[in-house]
Amino acid sequence: MNEEFEKMRAEFEAWASENYYDVTRLKSEYDNYKSYFTHVAWEAWQASRKQAVEEAAKLCERESTTSESGNDPFDSGYGCACDNLAIAIRALQKT
Repeated sequence: MNEEFEKMRAEFEAWASENYYDVTRLKSEYDNYKSYFTHVAWEAWQASRKQAVEEAAKLCERESTTSESGNDPFDSGYGCACDNLAIAIRALQKT
């Protein structure tokens, strides 16, 4: 697994432990949780993060399109920065 995925899993396990979930993992190639309830919570955690990342990227894109008002170099640079930020945010999903 990559570093970002392991960081996300550590965050989940910290939350899960505080909320009395069993974070014991099965020894298998899939590295699933022993508890079905923990496994379902983990799947939901990942889905919610993916949704949050996509919403953040869409906000950047929306800001980019509303900032362009003509030939103002500031607006062009700002819009370009928003586009690049949206790309960087979406890249978080792929790590």
